Amino acid sequence: MPKTPYRIRLFTVAAAFVGLMSAGCSSDSYDTGDGNYSYLTADFALVTTDASAALVAASTDDGASLSFDRPYKAGWTAKPDTVYRALVYYDKKPTEKVALRAVTQIPVMAVHKPEDVKNMTDAPLGVESVWKAKNGKYVNVALLLKTGKMDDSSQGQTIALVCDSFSDTGDGRKVADLRFVHDQGGVPQYYTSRVYVSIPMAEFSDVDKIDITFNAYNGTVRKSLSIK
Repeated sequence: MPKTPYRIRLFTVAAAFVGLMSAGCSSDSYDTGDGNYSYLTADFALVTTDASAALVAASTDDGASLSFDRPYKAGWTAKPDTVYRALVYYDKKPTEKVALRAVTQIPVMAVHKPEDVKNMTDAPLGVESVWKAKNGKYVNVALLLKTGKMDDSSQGQTIALVCDSFSDTGDGRKVADLRFVHDQGGVPQYYTSRVYVSIPMAEFSDVDKIDITFNAYNGTVRKSLSIK
């Protein structure tokens, strides 16, 4: 599965599903309880492309296997027969195939050494939530980034995940000390946008716990998760 580079350039952060959600808020939907979006579900998943690079199936973090009722073309699915990390919006109905309404690619964070990001600034960011996927394959992170309209198209925010060290808890458990680094990249800070990223747990097969540090707007934030 393709991973993002150690730095993720975020020119704009948009809510991919705002239009569909707005359309679903009609009086008909509330009156009948069975409107066009009554079955709408959002899940983190691994999505698969076919020979034409269209999305045809997904495996969710909850363990569900989905087949889409028609091939779905996304601008970022350039490679055929490839697996991507994504947030999928679909109609959850008791049918053999499901209708995929929208899909957003989720960056998979590569883990890097401190020297890889020595030229990045350490600008603050927001941390909304951190949680381990039900299948244990990823830790998902919801970040809150301040952004705005840019005059220079070369501007963009950058995020990196660094592993500073490994430590021992004293009872034989191994801990990975991770840190998010954020470079504002000259982007104006007019409003806040949510960005999801995923950390692959395959990188930490011999680790029992991860500690993640964020330089947040309200000070240092630390999140600890047992991964075994």
